[in-house]
Amino acid sequence: MLLGAMGVGKTTIGRALAEALRCCFLDSDVRLTELTGEDGRSIAAAKGVATLHELEARILHDALRESPPAVIAAAASVVDSDSAVAALMGHRCVWLRASDAVVTQRRDAGSHRRSTTIAERRQLVRREPTYSMLSGLHIDTGATDVAGAVAEIAEWLGR
Repeated sequence: MLLGAMGVGKTTIGRALAEALRCCFLDSDVRLTELTGEDGRSIAAAKGVATLHELEARILHDALRESPPAVIAAAASVVDSDSAVAALMGHRCVWLRASDAVVTQRRDAGSHRRSTTIAERRQLVRREPTYSMLSGLHIDTGATDVAGAVAEIAEWLGR
């Protein structure tokens, strides 16, 4: 399970990790679009952020019930849901994080992520203790490349 804010590299690292582990990769953003026909940015704009987050928690629950095991890139918001946090307990979670500057650059490079203000990003820091508590491994993706992150996660999983 890859956890972290929008733009930390969950999709990029998740794809590479799944390939290295020879397993499936499930991306919350892709699942959201498959389920609704819309991306997160569109849902947040049309139906509100709360609706988006409810859908993201549902997608996580569905992904955790699938078999065989997969690398899952969870939406950043899943840690706001008590039921999603409870469901994540006992799973091997990795917290991917990066500086605000790195996250902003990555977020602005894609069209599917919703925009957030500086004030919103500062407020989202409240998720960090939950990411930390759930995760047995923390990786700063602004300080390593994809191959380095994949190698570190694969080594940790092998322990």
